[in-house]
Amino acid sequence: MYSNSIYKVLSRHKTRFLTSVFLFSLFVQPMSIAHAVEPVGQVQLLIGGEANVERFGAMQELEKGSELYEGDVITTSSSSRLHIAFVDGAIAALRPNTEYHIDCYRTAGDDICLKLNLIKGEVRQVTGAAGESHKNRFRLNTPVAAIGIRGTDFITHAKGYQTLVRVLSGEIVGAPIDSSCSAGSLGACDSNFAMALKEHDNRIMLIEPNKQPNFILEDSSQILSKVKISRMNNKDSELKIHVLKDNPEIVEKYLELSNYVLENYTPEDGIVPNMVFGTWSTEGDGIALPYQVAKHNREVTIGNQNTGLWRTPLINPVVGTATFIPYQSEVSFDSATFLTEVNVLDSSRLVLDFDQSEVNAYINLLADGELISISANNEISRDDGIFTLRTDAGGNIAGAVDQDLNNAGTILTQPHNNGIINAQTLWAR
Repeated sequence: MYSNSIYKVLSRHKTRFLTSVFLFSLFVQPMSIAHAVEPVGQVQLLIGGEANVERFGAMQELEKGSELYEGDVITTSSSSRLHIAFVDGAIAALRPNTEYHIDCYRTAGDDICLKLNLIKGEVRQVTGAAGESHKNRFRLNTPVAAIGIRGTDFITHAKGYQTLVRVLSGEIVGAPIDSSCSAGSLGACDSNFAMALKEHDNRIMLIEPNKQPNFILEDSSQILSKVKISRMNNKDSELKIHVLKDNPEIVEKYLELSNYVLENYTPEDGIVPNMVFGTWSTEGDGIALPYQVAKHNREVTIGNQNTGLWRTPLINPVVGTATFIPYQSEVSFDSATFLTEVNVLDSSRLVLDFDQSEVNAYINLLADGELISISANNEISRDDGIFTLRTDAGGNIAGAVDQDLNNAGTILTQPHNNGIINAQTLWAR
């Protein structure tokens, strides 16, 4: 989850021009048939929406298990997340609205070449055996930055004339692309502007053209939320779900962290859902709508640093009973070992009894074939349809219903296998 004032550097036409120049200068290179016929990786995970690959000028839709080749340009949609498993064990996790080009990926012989290009969007890159053994043959380029490695797991966000990098393990060397740091070379640049960033350094490297990279402190950066940082060193922060209806100051904090800038909003005609998730920015993310869309004629209920749950305002206290089934969900699993495919199963149930003041949740997840059953129950202490409860396995669920008990929404945060499951689910009767 991201547009804000510092990113509004380019107009649409300038963005297209920049992308075109970048594609022409970096991507349009001869590729031998020998290299083209051997896959360099495959799609390990695809959730949330569709993704496509452009290959030899033709567009193809990707699915889990699709093979990928040198020269491929992979594009994710506004709601999809895609993971690539490369042949040497490297992994790339692409977030929504990302374009990612496999320039070359040859892991053996005399012409080892591990060159990748992040045209726009965000990727988490974990180097594999070839990258570990041949660090001087690895390069991740963005339209303005060159990133070399010294054995690394890092996140890169590229938009317009800015590139942001956060190191989760190892070390990177970042530099702006210029006459002394060629986009066509491999390995880390040794220019006057080159700077290193290591793990355990709680800063983000900001790379812009013709400047020495700047370091932004994590706790003070207003653009921190623009980079989806894995907070493995601070897992507890992921477990905090707040009743935002009672804490408007927390809403203001989240908006400030995302550097939200109020813009005029004209709602589109059509059906307005009673219950939606919304981001803290002017862009959507997955099933979450942009902030100004989510809040239009709705009130905020619960939420965390990633998303808030919004509903149409209540007129009277909520009464009655209802059993809900999930109809839309989005799940992420942040772990030290990397992300795993997790889905909310249709067998999950949310049972609310406002007459007896009781809530029961049974959420069944499927994580790479493993069934994870999470249950929780609690008394309902409020009459406004908002509830919070602790799961049997030490996690948290918070949620809310609408006036007529037709729709509900929940956020689940659950520790699991040295990581954290975060699930946003919309429910219906």
